[in-house]
Amino acid sequence: MSRANLRGESRLRRLRWRHQRARKDALLHLSRQPAGHAFALLLLALALLALLLLKTGIDQFRHLGAPLQQAHALSLFLDESIDGTAAAALREQLQDDPRVVLAQAISPDAGLAELLHAEGSEEALSALPGNPLPWVIVIEPRDRDAAATLARDWRGRAQVSDIAEESQWRDRADAVVRTARAVLTGLALLVIGGVVLLVANAVRTIRVEGAEERALQRIFGASEADLRRPYLYLGALYGLIASVAAVVLALVVFLLLGPALAELTAAFALDPAGSRPDWPWLVGMIPAAVVMGTAGAWLACLFEKDVEASA
Repeated sequence: MSRANLRGESRLRRLRWRHQRARKDALLHLSRQPAGHAFALLLLALALLALLLLKTGIDQFRHLGAPLQQAHALSLFLDESIDGTAAAALREQLQDDPRVVLAQAISPDAGLAELLHAEGSEEALSALPGNPLPWVIVIEPRDRDAAATLARDWRGRAQVSDIAEESQWRDRADAVVRTARAVLTGLALLVIGGVVLLVANAVRTIRVEGAEERALQRIFGASEADLRRPYLYLGALYGLIASVAAVVLALVVFLLLGPALAELTAAFALDPAGSRPDWPWLVGMIPAAVVMGTAGAWLACLFEKDVEASA
């Protein structure tokens, strides 16, 4: 084996030993003050739990807005001169349109019977000399674009006196869902920043307490990377432990709220997957929290430098 290979292997062995030593030092820091670390880990776990619940809230807002976002039915109110035969012909014409999924003709008598079920309408309708309702054709288009083109094509025809669209409710649903998702996304970003700062503050406190020990290690030749490495591992451990606790708490919350979410899903005819835990997100939270913890520890090392190092 060449001398260069021996040097490379020796450097790799030393680097591996330094990382092992850094991991041991990080575990030693955790064991020194378990009560203080437990409090910090609890705060981190609650912050990560809030992040998980915010993600669930974003999904639920999307599912809750889905029925209104997909609403694009059209109601064609036909002219008073249109009788049942002409209305049936128009319904067949619309049903043959490839943009239409279903076309249904509602007679004036059927419309009046439906109105009679509304509270307080019987007295007002009984005062009328006859049935003032026209024939109505309710159309279920294939999608939003089809609804828009159908409304544009049929508006202004002699057989149609008016067209009622559900686009107003759809636009309102879009605005509500967009706003809610933006707010929840902003809150999630704030929680991520809070997690990083919580770890940074905890690691900074530990660094202040160990300043004299690091000064002694620096005298014996320890580099700044060697002195910083245990705190980076400590931040990663913070993220790992807190994220596992947050995932467990999230599963407990889902278990407790499962019946209520199931009722909400059934009431709005939503996708039942929205009321169940998002396993990829739960599992992905653990490495993401490790990264956030490491970032917080790096910030603590960056802004809390030793006097000896800066002298």
